[in-house]
Amino acid sequence: MQCECLDEIKKKIKEHGGYKKPIEDVEIIDTGLIFGDTLDLRTVTHIEITLTGQKKKEKTSMMHNYCPFCGKNQRPDKQEAV
Repeated sequence: MQCECLDEIKKKIKEHGGYKKPIEDVEIIDTGLIFGDTLDLRTVTHIEITLTGQKKKEKTSMMHNYCPFCGKNQRPDKQEAV
């Protein structure tokens, strides 16, 4: 990712506490790696789709091009002009 949002969110959760026991670790699950010229970490939204007449839900993922927290471009090869 091109921003520090995930690290900042983990830090804020640890600082806030609010649980009966101390927080040992915070893991943000909705991230994914893109393999190419370089490893690229991006945030992901998991989607479950219910189809008519089918009990099992179909699962897919949608990778974000922009950070859902700060709006910064997550694709280093597609940097915006400033």
